[in-house]
This record gives sequence, C-alpha cells and structure tokens, in this order.
Amino acid sequence: MLVGEAFRQQGYQAMENGGNGPDDGIDLILRKGDVLFLVQCKQWKAFRVSVDVVRESSASSRSRCGSQRHADKDEA
Repeated sequence: MLVGEAFRQQGYQAMENGGNGPDDGIDLILRKGDVLFLVQCKQWKAFRVSVDVVRESSASSRSRCGSQRHADKDEA
C-alpha cells in the first residue's frame, strides 16, 4: 500500500490491515517507538468529510485501541 510505504520511509513500522475480511475501518497500524497510530484511508472527491465518517472512524479507533492495550499488557 502506497500510504504504508510513505510512513515506513518516515521511520514508522507499518502493518497493513484488512484485505479479504472486515478490518473495523482500520487500514494501517503504525508504530513509532512505543506509540501506536491507527490509520483509516479514504478516497474523497470532496474537500469536506462528513461528521458521520469522522465518528465512525473514531469509534473504530477506540475499539481497536482498547483491544490493543489489553494485548500489550498480556505480552508484558
């Protein structure tokens, strides 16, 4: 994925998510140091994104972050 490669060139570890199954709206999982970033890629023909899209993305991120925090604690 082009976006993932752009982040890799900036020093991030990038794991591409999704593909054949549901991805909870998260397309890339980035890590730089001990900070985790969740990225949702969209292609838009408009300059504005609706509030509903932002809310959906936010909900997916919160859900995924919560499960990632538990996984990180289990590994420690």
